[in-house]
Amino acid sequence: MKRTKALAILIAVVMTAAAFGQTQVLAPNVEQRATAPATPLNFSFFGTTGGAVGTLYWAAQNPAGSRYFGFYNHTADYLGFYSSNSIIFFAPQATNTMQIANGTVTIGTNPADTATRLTVNGALDVKGNIAAKYQDVAEWVPAFGKPQPGTVVVLSEDASNHVAASSTAYDTRVAGVVSSEPGVILGVEGENKVKVATTGRVRVKVDATASPIRIGDLLVTSDKAGVAMKSLPVDLGGIKMHRPGTVVGKALEPLAGGTGEILVLLSLQ
Repeated sequence: MKRTKALAILIAVVMTAAAFGQTQVLAPNVEQRATAPATPLNFSFFGTTGGAVGTLYWAAQNPAGSRYFGFYNHTADYLGFYSSNSIIFFAPQATNTMQIANGTVTIGTNPADTATRLTVNGALDVKGNIAAKYQDVAEWVPAFGKPQPGTVVVLSEDASNHVAASSTAYDTRVAGVVSSEPGVILGVEGENKVKVATTGRVRVKVDATASPIRIGDLLVTSDKAGVAMKSLPVDLGGIKMHRPGTVVGKALEPLAGGTGEILVLLSLQ
């Protein structure tokens, strides 16, 4: 216990001295030099067998040219804090983890930057909520004809697990709408694939020429390629019903006439 406390005090003093550009001889294992070495400040401690147990160092520059503070215990466990605002942690044992006890982690400062900033090779376990800016869930699906965002797509009869722009009114093969920026994307990106939204809110190409679209109207495929229209119910014994299996979603915005794009709450049914 005494040795541990002494070691902690020694590390704190050495780090403080290095931060102010000073080096003091505090113990036999701390070295003071007249010329700058490759590692200006190097503190090492030894185990009972005499072999090096670990190294604590504050280097002015590493081979890549960045300043850092790090700890290396000679068993490949490594923790580094770099001036480029990065933290590196490597643990060869599967039981070792990195934990952030409190606070938040922010990656990037520009909301307009949509570049991928976090890649996880393995499973991701979230014990809470995942918040996304956009409000739809989409899947990467092989498609014919490269349909653009807002296009209503249907299952293709020419190939398995493929979609194509809709072209028939009240088509029961309706599969979703091509999304530009989904909140959540499932599947794997690939050539000739598009992001097909199946739930959530997404902008959809619509045609209100035959019938104005009001908020809450059910939408279905039309005869125009990739365009939805208002669903007109059929009368069955005095009960008006919409054709099952044809509904794309519910209009969240109105369109009095002509063609355009409106926000739609997807609800395939």
